[in-house]
Amino acid sequence: MSAVTQPGAQPYYFVPAPSRHPASVALGFLLIVFGASQWVNGAPWGAWVLLAGFVIWLFVLQQWFRQAIGESEGGMYGKRIDVSFRWSMSWFIFSEVMFFSAFFGALYWARRHALPDLGNLDNAVLWPDFKAVWPSVAPGYNRLARRHDRAVSRRWARGRSRPSTPRSC
Repeated sequence: MSAVTQPGAQPYYFVPAPSRHPASVALGFLLIVFGASQWVNGAPWGAWVLLAGFVIWLFVLQQWFRQAIGESEGGMYGKRIDVSFRWSMSWFIFSEVMFFSAFFGALYWARRHALPDLGNLDNAVLWPDFKAVWPSVAPGYNRLARRHDRAVSRRWARGRSRPSTPRSC
């Protein structure tokens, strides 16, 4: 039995040759994580390692897409494989929708049901100083917004306070 497709016939399935792309992408991601962690911790060379990781990752991604497009346009994919790709993408999108639905559903449940239960009188004996309010990022955001607004206002005021001078041609 031969798994080779006869010339001119559409293959039943396509098994790609072993590829170096997954290992190369993993190396790029390793350099990204290592470089970012070192850069955040103050190592001056960390930014260069991070940049090298991004360059490797983007280069391999470009090669991988080029190879997949070449396989597709070279007639290596048949109708069944095309349908398989479409179903795979549909299932991926469905899984993402379900994941985020579960995540935000759990967040809603925690805010709506769990937090008030923690703040009721039964738990006041265990935690007398507990306040049943959801934490907010508003104080930090408000401080950042005020600083940004102040800086923009100063620039705007400086720009407006100067007399306008005609431009020379």
